[in-house]
Amino acid sequence: MADLKARLAQNPQDDEAVYQLAVQQLSRQQYEAALEGLLKLFIRNRGYSEGLPHKTLLQVFDLLGNDHPLVTTYRRRLFAALY
Repeated sequence: MADLKARLAQNPQDDEAVYQLAVQQLSRQQYEAALEGLLKLFIRNRGYSEGLPHKTLLQVFDLLGNDHPLVTTYRRRLFAALY
């Protein structure tokens, strides 16, 4: 994670680093940080890796379940970004 954060410090627009950092955060159960990074990446670059941030967000929503407070918040934010 330190390498990814260093890459982002040098280039905040490094989409691959943003995505990989979110994956690392998910593996450490840092769900809010991961969701935030994925959502920002989706907003900035919807087409990144054929919509991978959007697909990953939906997978995390499924993982956490519809009743999880983060899912409610980030699903609403994703909906607002889509429309």
